[in-house]
Amino acid sequence: MSTLDCSSPGARNTLMFSRSFLDGASWRRHVWGGLLVVGAAVLYLSTSSSVVLGGDNGEFSAIAAAGGVAHPPGFPLYTIYLRSLSWLPSLSPAHNASLATALLGTASVAVLYLAAVAWGARRGPAALAVGILASSPLYWRLSTSAEVFALNALMAAIVLYLCAPQLSWPRSRHVFWLGLAAGLGISGHHSVVLLTPVGLWAVLRWVRASNRPAVSVGLGVTGLALGLLPYLSLMAPSAPEAMVWGNTRTFSGLMHHFLRLDFGTFSLGLRDDEIQPLLQIATLSRAVAGELLWLPAGVGLVGIVVAFRRRGQPTPWGAVMLLLSLLLAGPVFVSRFNLAPIGVAAAVAERFYVLPMTIFTVFVARGLSAVSAQLSELRWARTASVWGGLGWVGLAVMLAGPTVANHHRPAIELYLRNCLVSAEPRALLLGSGDLRSFGFSYVRRALHLRPDVVYIDVHLLRYAWYQQQIERRLGFALRGISAANVKTPELAISLLASGRPLYMTNVFSPLIPAQLPSYPVGTLIRILPATASLPHPAELLVMNEKLFAEFQFDLSPEPLMDPWASRLAGEYVRPWAQLAGVFDRAGLAGRAEHARKIGASLPLGRPVP
Repeated sequence: MSTLDCSSPGARNTLMFSRSFLDGASWRRHVWGGLLVVGAAVLYLSTSSSVVLGGDNGEFSAIAAAGGVAHPPGFPLYTIYLRSLSWLPSLSPAHNASLATALLGTASVAVLYLAAVAWGARRGPAALAVGILASSPLYWRLSTSAEVFALNALMAAIVLYLCAPQLSWPRSRHVFWLGLAAGLGISGHHSVVLLTPVGLWAVLRWVRASNRPAVSVGLGVTGLALGLLPYLSLMAPSAPEAMVWGNTRTFSGLMHHFLRLDFGTFSLGLRDDEIQPLLQIATLSRAVAGELLWLPAGVGLVGIVVAFRRRGQPTPWGAVMLLLSLLLAGPVFVSRFNLAPIGVAAAVAERFYVLPMTIFTVFVARGLSAVSAQLSELRWARTASVWGGLGWVGLAVMLAGPTVANHHRPAIELYLRNCLVSAEPRALLLGSGDLRSFGFSYVRRALHLRPDVVYIDVHLLRYAWYQQQIERRLGFALRGISAANVKTPELAISLLASGRPLYMTNVFSPLIPAQLPSYPVGTLIRILPATASLPHPAELLVMNEKLFAEFQFDLSPEPLMDPWASRLAGEYVRPWAQLAGVFDRAGLAGRAEHARKIGASLPLGRPVP
């Protein structure tokens, strides 16, 4: 075979193979695919995270435990799925959501294997290509923690499989299932629309070949509409303690959420960095090649060349549309990212690399098949290729394993718990960032820790729905808030007027400490009314020593590689640096040095240099 058009007898055999696999027949012919799926299941389930992590993990883990509505566009298929598996035996609520996601990751591996074969790859090379993807650090991480991208990869793999030519179903039924998969894919993650080129090509082929094209189109539209039905779940009332983003109880609110208008439909987040297309494309290319250990990425390029090598034959439009979908999901899409690929922003962006990696794996499988075909006549080469493939996947697992384990370390959850240890009863915590907003939601709603403490995200207060939620919890109105800006000192004064202890979790603005008395308390910063007096520095030293003695730390000596977690080291060092400065200004050099030594000796996973 030399094309991805799958019109040759060999391609039809691979499609028959896929169907027999689904029907449970000829299992011995699928030994590599079966081993791949079993291996992925064992790998993912055994390494699923049991603690809350950065990014959207805290939000999805909280929703899995207590229900609610996720940030735009809501990802209803994923949240419904998480809630439906909340009964799974697990070590913690976060572990429950991770295990459910691991099952999705395993399913994505199985379906992508079938898709690669259906698009013309040999069984062994297809298993090897998908195994390399499954053991890459990014794919592995996102398949073992509560993130929506494992579901996104699964739905993309289903669409790719359904787009393979010459499936045996009736044509009208085929269009229906493809429409349903597309709708469910959108209900999982909007980026599945980037598969539109190959999807439309498949629909047009089946509609043109149908005896009743209008019926086929109608069934396709019906399937798409049914696939979008999970969005209606966002209009249902949520439990009082559920995490709810926005107001989706009305149709206009639902559409606002669906279109991601809080962020901007085509923006990744609230930040708006300069768009740098060439830098984003270069970062994507380097990341994908590195995730696949470079050589398979080169084989994938060979697979693209092989797909178009048709001497004297019509253009392989299937391959053309598949490549166009890859370019759309990869370079074209990332070139519009409004987050600079540095630090946390890079971690946000790299999750979107999973979709182009999934599509590209089909070409990797095709390239490996071409190499396999050249070696098929040599017995020793066949044996060597089998052991070489197993060795390559084993090497990938060995290299990626420490990275995944590092990502799943408990540094973030321990930080959240330590913040609660630092807070007085009925404290108000004022902070910023997804890590804290979603993380504190998880520890309150899923772990049921410190329900007396209220965390307030200063940036989210610009949204009326969030301000209303906080005011309902507090029982009084907040001041200094508008859609364009939050006047943080005025907000702090209104919170202090309630008589409840007020803290900052991080220095999101220098205005509050500049205008109101403040001092370090563990990982927090206590804010006092303007007329209050600060405690004596010696008292603060003793207070913080006692608090830090109660803290739990991630004791691993390895550097923290996760950008969300690595930023937290500074939150532990900050109070000791502040106290050292106070003692220096008071002329107490000995105590200043003592404070600095405590900060330097903390058992923290340092950021990667």
